[in-house]
Amino acid sequence: MNGLDIAFIAILFFFFVRGIFRGFIKELTSTFGLVAGYVISRQYYPETAELLKPFVQDQNYRLAIGFLMLCLGLFLAISLLGLVLDRVLKVTLGNVTNGLLGAAVGLLKAVALSAIVLMVATAFIRPETPFFQDSLAWPYIRYISNSLREMLPQNLKDVLDKKPSLLPEQIKDKLPDLPALPKPDSNAPADWKPIQPDQSGGKTAPAWPGSDSNRK
Repeated sequence: MNGLDIAFIAILFFFFVRGIFRGFIKELTSTFGLVAGYVISRQYYPETAELLKPFVQDQNYRLAIGFLMLCLGLFLAISLLGLVLDRVLKVTLGNVTNGLLGAAVGLLKAVALSAIVLMVATAFIRPETPFFQDSLAWPYIRYISNSLREMLPQNLKDVLDKKPSLLPEQIKDKLPDLPALPKPDSNAPADWKPIQPDQSGGKTAPAWPGSDSNRK
C-alpha cells in the first residue's frame, strides 16, 4: 500500500459518509453530473483547451487539462442543480433508506471520479513508475480507466497514450544541474598523528585531528 491507495481509501470514505448525509436525490443528480460532464467533455474539450493557450504552451498537456477542467466544471454545475431539485421534490424516503442509497451512489461516484482523474494523470506520470506499480488499488482502477478511455475521441486517446515523462522537457531544461561530488583519493594519507606523551601526568593520549596538541 502506498500514497495512491491511501488517497483512494480516503476518497471512498469521504463520498460514502457524504452520501449518507446528503441522501439519494442529491447523490443521484451529482452522479448524473459526473456522467454528463464526461460525455459532453468528449465533444467540447478542444474549445476549453484553446482558452488555456496563454497559460499552457504544450498542446498535449493543454488538451488533457482542458478535458479534465470541463468535466469537473459540468459536474459541479449539475451538482448545484441537484441541491435545488432536492428541495423542490421533497422525496419521501425513510431516513435509513435514503442514507443507504445515497452512500451506495456516493461510492460509485468516488470510483468513477478517481478513474477519470487517474486516467488523465497517466498523461503526466508514467504508469510504470512506483507511484502506480506499488499500489494495490491501481490494477482495478486501471481497468475502469481503460474502459472509460475507449469512449474518448481518438486524438485525445493519442495524447494519453504518449506517456510522457514525469516532468515536461521545458521544466527539466530549466532545472539547475546538481554539482558532482568529488571522488575520494585512495592514495591520500590518513590524517592521523602518532601518540604523544601527556606532559601533565606522563600518560599517553592520542592526538586527534584538529586537537590542540597538533597545533603545538
